[in-house]
Amino acid sequence: VSPTVSPTIAATAIPTSACRVTTDIQCFFDEEKTRPCGEYVPPAAINECQTVPMTFVFYYCNKNQNALIDVNEVRSFITIATIDYKNVLDTTDMHPNTCRSYEKRVNINTCGKSNVPASIRFMGREKKASNNGDFCFDFGFKKFKFPKLEPPQRPATSSPTQSKPTCHDNSSFRKNDQAIKSCDWIGREAQRLLNNCFSPDVQQNCPQTCKLCCSDDMNYILLTKLGTEKRCTWIGKKQARKDRYCQENNNGTLVESKCGVSCGRCSSP
Repeated sequence: VSPTVSPTIAATAIPTSACRVTTDIQCFFDEEKTRPCGEYVPPAAINECQTVPMTFVFYYCNKNQNALIDVNEVRSFITIATIDYKNVLDTTDMHPNTCRSYEKRVNINTCGKSNVPASIRFMGREKKASNNGDFCFDFGFKKFKFPKLEPPQRPATSSPTQSKPTCHDNSSFRKNDQAIKSCDWIGREAQRLLNNCFSPDVQQNCPQTCKLCCSDDMNYILLTKLGTEKRCTWIGKKQARKDRYCQENNNGTLVESKCGVSCGRCSSP
């Protein structure tokens, strides 16, 4: 079923040397996809425990300009709540500059829950004659609210202004208290992201690395090919710099995980 809204792929004049893929997830309360999850409030009160039908739309895109992608059918799948749905995505060879989508409508039991998580893993490899194409991976994760009426709130006479939650990793975090396993270590390889980012402990401490939020790390320093030090904003000024640096490991971590905004992974933190 084709969704009403599909992501667009920004054209670039310079072919990228690294495999570039993206994912996205949308959620709706109705089959017509007019009431997005988290924004719609139903006209009637909702009990604490009930079954809510929800429509999830998963997108996965090949943003390469020239390279075909051999999609890994075992490692590419979706998850809704705690249930994995495997062998549901179209894993035929994916042409350059194209997107695909998969739609799933499920009944979610709201008992004891405040939201429902959904994720998509997209993995493959560029198809080249030499059989040495770049590895492709992206992991999309979102939490969606239930359609729930909150009790009426009285206007407060005064309330402190709440700041937006920040999006950065905990630099002192080490998974399982192992000295080497920092957020940067997890983000250095696609397989480590795949193996670690489903852990609640890692999600809480490494949201930027696990792509649960998006920002530029103002403390991150990238080393150019000439050995000079640059910040994330320098990358974002030219498409050629994004193509050259965003998908590489530089100064101990994947550049895109530290420069999400400048690399074009999101439009704002």
